Amino acid sequence: MATPNEKLAEALAELRKLQKENDIAIIKASELKAPHKKLLKANGFVRDVIKGWYISCRPDERAGDTTSWYMSFWDFISRYLNERFGDKWCLSPDQSLLLHGGSRVIPKQLLVRSPLANNNVVQLLHGTSIFDLRLDIPAKLPWSTVTDCSFIPLKQV
Repeated sequence: MATPNEKLAEALAELRKLQKENDIAIIKASELKAPHKKLLKANGFVRDVIKGWYISCRPDERAGDTTSWYMSFWDFISRYLNERFGDKWCLSPDQSLLLHGGSRVIPKQLLVRSPLANNNVVQLLHGTSIFDLRLDIPAKLPWSTVTDCSFIPLKQV
């Protein structure tokens, strides 16, 4: 039987493998075995964002430290929304303008348009959220990506 340290080492190896293969700090629950998730959470290597979604973090982060979340925010948004809506989503016009202007400031509430949305708020970490609006997205337009998020081209805003 493996010792607790050997089990943690195995869980960390799986986390590292995920990060190297996918160049991600965002983990979907199905990508890790339950015992590995439990060990990684208990030892502070991953943190819940929403049910079934985690971010990698440093085990020495203090309670309330926002660094790992704000570093992962745009990657999380892209991965979560692509998983949820496929390619049928985009950021709101105002957020699109900010990204076109070079602003990468993390909004308190990110407005997302999708014909598949439910008009719901999804609460995230540190007071941030996604508000998904059931709205059509511009069709047959060239899509730009910044931080892997689809946003409305400048000439359409």
